[in-house]
Amino acid sequence: MSDAAMNELQMKDGLKPYTLGEILDRTVQIYRRNLLLFAGIALLPTLLMVVTGGGAVFLITWIGKLQSSTTALLMGLVVFALILVFIPLFIAIQSIVNGGLTVAAVKMHEGEKIKVREALAAAWKRGWRYIGAQFFIYLFTAIIPGAIIFGLAMLASFISVLAGTSGGAALAAGIVGAVTIVGVLAFFVYWVLAMIRLSLAFAACTTEELGPWQSIRRSFTLSKGSMGRIFLFGLLVYALTLAITFVFMFICMIPFFIVLSMMHGQGSVAQQRMISVSILVVYYAAVFLAQVVIKPVYSIGLTVFYFDERVRKEGYDIEWMMKRAGLVDAAAATPQPVVAQSVPWLDATNINATQNPSPSDSGGEA
Repeated sequence: MSDAAMNELQMKDGLKPYTLGEILDRTVQIYRRNLLLFAGIALLPTLLMVVTGGGAVFLITWIGKLQSSTTALLMGLVVFALILVFIPLFIAIQSIVNGGLTVAAVKMHEGEKIKVREALAAAWKRGWRYIGAQFFIYLFTAIIPGAIIFGLAMLASFISVLAGTSGGAALAAGIVGAVTIVGVLAFFVYWVLAMIRLSLAFAACTTEELGPWQSIRRSFTLSKGSMGRIFLFGLLVYALTLAITFVFMFICMIPFFIVLSMMHGQGSVAQQRMISVSILVVYYAAVFLAQVVIKPVYSIGLTVFYFDERVRKEGYDIEWMMKRAGLVDAAAATPQPVVAQSVPWLDATNINATQNPSPSDSGGEA
């Protein structure tokens, strides 16, 4: 049986509410059967992000070693340029990668085939939608809470200064420490909850052709009631990412330490610099490999969660079978907002017409 027929059979048999174990199993099946497809989608964009980030780190490190009066100015200019260039570039690339992986995951879950070029082309065509959705995710998970924490930190610093001038330095330090701890814990809890509620936005944007804000609202609605399952899935993927990153780092460091032990002049300044640079290179290489391997798992799993939530809440299994049979088209299958309609016999115009019939309604009598 071909892969397409196998996916089709699995899709028909799997149109039912999944347990978390079944979602993990379905995710592994899709990824294992299409490993080269998902690795190819994540490879080049992830490489571009890693190379760009590594170049920025090396540039900042090199400027920091300069013994010049303009070091601080150069560092400020580099940081400013990174904020203006690297951050938007990072958001755009990550959006296209997530979009391409989601497009491929949707096709594979529905029993269809797609190539790397086709998935990236589809993501590029919807690029602004994906970038907008990614921006809203960053806005609600990082920018807004970060601004709030920054404001609280400034308030705590102001209280510390006032208390210091009045002799309450110990009390001020306690207040600042308490605010910092509470703020960090609150930010972490909020970040986890927000990431869970917005995790289905890309799948909604891909499947239902929604805009950025509609995708965010759709994800917020669908994820309700499944936050615990999505959290456990994300926790497993994060643990797997850390494990694979450390494994790759260990594998890459073995030949490095072998070569290092054979070198002369151990402990010199030049060797210490080489060690620090090499460790940084190995770290970025390990992160790159882990992202290429693990990133598709996250996208596939969230896509399976998206379809599972639609089966549970909207009867998507019936809709999908009708669509495959040609009974409904894609436009009719897309959920549409319910619009309140007026009841004809309660319409004010009809009521007036009933109470005051026109001459033509009464048979033309005078």
